[in-house]
Amino acid sequence: MKFKRIIGIDPGATGGIAYSPDATIQSTKVVKMPSDFQSTNQFIKDITPGMDDTLCILEKITMHPNIARDPAKAMRLQKLIRNHEQLKTLLQVHHIKVIEVTPSSWQSELSLKLKGRAAKEETREQRKNRYKKFASSKFPQIKATLWNSDALILLYLGMFKNEFHPTWIWDKLPPEQIEF
Repeated sequence: MKFKRIIGIDPGATGGIAYSPDATIQSTKVVKMPSDFQSTNQFIKDITPGMDDTLCILEKITMHPNIARDPAKAMRLQKLIRNHEQLKTLLQVHHIKVIEVTPSSWQSELSLKLKGRAAKEETREQRKNRYKKFASSKFPQIKATLWNSDALILLYLGMFKNEFHPTWIWDKLPPEQIEF
Protein backbone atom coordinates (compact mmCIF):
# COMPACT_ATOMS: atom_id res chain seq x y z
CA MET A 1 0.00 0.00 0.00
CA LYS A 2 1.27 3.44 -0.91
CA PHE A 3 0.38 6.56 1.01
CA LYS A 4 -1.72 9.23 -0.71
CA ARG A 5 -0.55 12.11 1.50
CA ILE A 6 2.93 12.71 2.85
CA ILE A 7 4.20 15.19 5.43
CA GLY A 8 7.75 16.09 6.47
CA ILE A 9 8.21 17.89 9.78
CA ASP A 10 11.25 19.61 11.24
CA PRO A 11 9.71 20.22 14.68
CA GLY A 12 12.04 22.89 16.04
CA ALA A 13 10.88 26.43 16.77
CA THR A 14 12.65 27.56 13.58
CA GLY A 15 11.54 24.47 11.65
CA GLY A 16 8.68 23.86 9.31
CA ILE A 17 6.14 21.51 7.84
CA ALA A 18 6.29 20.43 4.22
CA TYR A 19 3.35 18.48 2.88
CA SER A 20 1.95 17.09 -0.32
CA PRO A 21 -1.79 16.48 -0.39
CA ASP A 22 -1.39 13.95 -3.22
CA ALA A 23 2.19 12.69 -2.67
CA THR A 24 3.56 14.62 -5.66
CA ILE A 25 6.31 17.19 -5.83
CA GLN A 26 4.13 19.60 -7.82
CA SER A 27 1.50 19.93 -5.07
CA THR A 28 3.99 20.44 -2.22
CA LYS A 29 3.41 23.30 0.21
CA VAL A 30 5.40 24.55 3.19
CA VAL A 31 4.53 26.42 6.37
CA LYS A 32 6.53 27.51 9.37
CA MET A 33 6.15 25.29 12.39
CA PRO A 34 3.09 26.56 14.30
CA SER A 35 4.01 28.12 17.62
CA ASP A 36 1.44 26.39 19.82
CA PHE A 37 -0.41 23.11 20.22
CA GLN A 38 -3.85 24.43 19.20
CA SER A 39 -2.52 25.95 15.95
CA THR A 40 -0.64 22.76 15.15
CA ASN A 41 -3.74 20.66 15.81
CA GLN A 42 -5.89 22.85 13.56
CA PHE A 43 -3.30 22.82 10.79
CA ILE A 44 -2.97 19.02 10.88
CA LYS A 45 -6.76 18.67 10.91
CA ASP A 46 -7.05 21.01 7.89
CA ILE A 47 -4.50 19.21 5.72
CA THR A 48 -5.62 15.65 6.55
CA PRO A 49 -9.41 15.69 6.87
CA GLY A 50 -10.37 12.20 7.98
CA MET A 51 -7.69 10.44 5.96
CA ASP A 52 -6.02 7.26 7.19
CA ASP A 53 -3.63 7.12 4.24
CA THR A 54 -1.20 9.81 5.41
CA LEU A 55 2.45 9.29 6.31
CA CYS A 56 4.58 11.71 8.29
CA ILE A 57 8.36 11.65 8.38
CA LEU A 58 9.15 13.40 11.66
CA GLU A 59 12.63 14.45 12.66
CA LYS A 60 13.42 12.86 16.00
CA ILE A 61 14.73 15.08 18.78
CA THR A 62 17.44 13.59 20.95
CA MET A 63 19.43 14.82 23.92
CA HIS A 64 23.17 14.99 23.34
CA PRO A 65 25.39 14.39 26.40
CA ASN A 66 27.34 17.67 26.04
CA ILE A 67 24.10 19.70 26.06
CA ALA A 68 23.32 18.35 29.52
CA ARG A 69 26.36 20.24 30.82
CA ASP A 70 24.70 23.58 30.01
CA PRO A 71 21.56 23.90 32.19
CA ALA A 72 19.93 26.55 29.98
CA LYS A 73 20.41 24.49 26.81
CA ALA A 74 19.26 21.35 28.59
CA MET A 75 16.03 23.05 29.71
CA ARG A 76 15.33 24.31 26.16
CA LEU A 77 15.98 20.85 24.77
CA GLN A 78 13.70 19.22 27.36
CA LYS A 79 10.91 21.58 26.29
CA LEU A 80 11.58 20.73 22.65
CA ILE A 81 11.43 17.01 23.47
CA ARG A 82 8.09 17.49 25.29
CA ASN A 83 6.70 19.42 22.31
CA HIS A 84 7.98 16.70 19.99
CA GLU A 85 6.18 13.99 21.97
CA GLN A 86 2.96 16.05 21.93
CA LEU A 87 3.30 16.49 18.17
CA LYS A 88 3.83 12.75 17.67
CA THR A 89 0.73 12.01 19.75
CA LEU A 90 -1.28 14.62 17.85
CA LEU A 91 -0.33 13.06 14.52
CA GLN A 92 -1.36 9.63 15.73
CA VAL A 93 -4.69 10.96 17.06
CA HIS A 94 -5.35 12.18 13.50
CA HIS A 95 -4.60 8.65 12.21
CA ILE A 96 -1.35 9.69 10.58
CA LYS A 97 1.36 7.07 10.42
CA VAL A 98 4.59 8.47 11.89
CA ILE A 99 8.15 7.43 11.19
CA GLU A 100 10.72 9.18 13.33
CA VAL A 101 14.15 9.66 11.80
CA THR A 102 17.22 11.16 13.38
CA PRO A 103 19.09 13.82 11.41
CA SER A 104 21.93 11.36 10.94
CA SER A 105 19.64 8.71 9.46
CA TRP A 106 17.82 10.93 6.95
CA GLN A 107 21.11 12.47 5.88
CA SER A 108 22.56 9.00 5.32
CA GLU A 109 19.46 7.71 3.51
CA LEU A 110 19.76 10.51 0.95
CA SER A 111 23.58 10.50 0.76
CA LEU A 112 23.76 13.97 2.30
CA LYS A 113 25.99 12.99 5.21
CA LEU A 114 29.62 13.88 4.76
CA LYS A 115 32.28 11.67 6.26
CA GLY A 116 35.76 12.08 7.61
CA ARG A 117 37.66 15.28 7.05
CA ALA A 118 34.96 16.86 4.88
CA ALA A 119 32.44 16.49 7.72
CA LYS A 120 34.80 18.01 10.26
CA GLU A 121 35.69 20.98 8.06
CA GLU A 122 32.13 21.86 7.04
CA THR A 123 30.58 24.64 9.10
CA ARG A 124 26.95 24.55 10.22
CA GLU A 125 26.17 27.33 7.76
CA GLN A 126 27.78 25.42 4.88
CA ARG A 127 25.87 22.27 5.81
CA LYS A 128 22.53 24.10 6.02
CA ASN A 129 23.19 25.79 2.66
CA ARG A 130 23.99 22.40 1.14
CA TYR A 131 20.65 21.07 2.42
CA LYS A 132 18.91 24.16 1.07
CA LYS A 133 20.46 23.54 -2.36
CA PHE A 134 19.34 19.89 -2.27
CA ALA A 135 15.78 20.90 -1.32
CA SER A 136 15.75 23.46 -4.16
CA SER A 137 16.82 20.80 -6.65
CA LYS A 138 13.99 18.48 -5.59
CA PHE A 139 11.28 21.14 -5.22
CA PRO A 140 12.14 23.84 -7.82
CA GLN A 141 8.71 25.48 -7.49
CA ILE A 142 9.32 26.28 -3.81
CA LYS A 143 11.78 28.79 -2.46
CA ALA A 144 13.91 26.66 -0.17
CA THR A 145 15.02 28.56 2.93
CA LEU A 146 16.85 27.72 6.12
CA TRP A 147 13.55 27.24 7.99
CA ASN A 148 11.94 24.91 5.43
CA SER A 149 14.77 22.97 3.79
CA ASP A 150 14.97 20.18 6.40
CA ALA A 151 11.18 19.70 6.28
CA LEU A 152 11.31 19.56 2.48
CA ILE A 153 14.07 16.96 2.61
CA LEU A 154 12.09 14.88 5.11
CA LEU A 155 9.09 15.11 2.79
CA TYR A 156 11.26 14.08 -0.15
CA LEU A 157 12.55 11.08 1.81
CA GLY A 158 8.96 10.01 2.48
CA MET A 159 7.95 10.51 -1.16
CA PHE A 160 11.00 8.63 -2.46
CA LYS A 161 10.51 5.69 -0.11
CA ASN A 162 6.75 5.66 -0.79
CA GLU A 163 7.35 5.42 -4.53
CA PHE A 164 10.42 3.20 -4.78
CA HIS A 165 10.94 1.41 -1.43
CA PRO A 166 7.60 0.99 0.36
CA THR A 167 8.99 -1.90 2.41
CA TRP A 168 11.37 0.60 4.05
CA ILE A 169 8.30 2.48 5.31
CA TRP A 170 6.55 -0.62 6.64
CA ASP A 171 9.78 -1.79 8.29
CA LYS A 172 10.17 1.58 10.05
CA LEU A 173 6.60 1.99 11.27
CA PRO A 174 6.12 1.10 14.93
CA PRO A 175 4.11 -2.13 15.31
CA GLU A 176 1.18 -0.33 16.97
CA GLN A 177 0.71 1.76 13.80
CA ILE A 178 0.49 -1.17 11.42
CA GLU A 179 -3.07 -2.26 10.78
CA PHE A 180 -3.71 -5.76 9.53
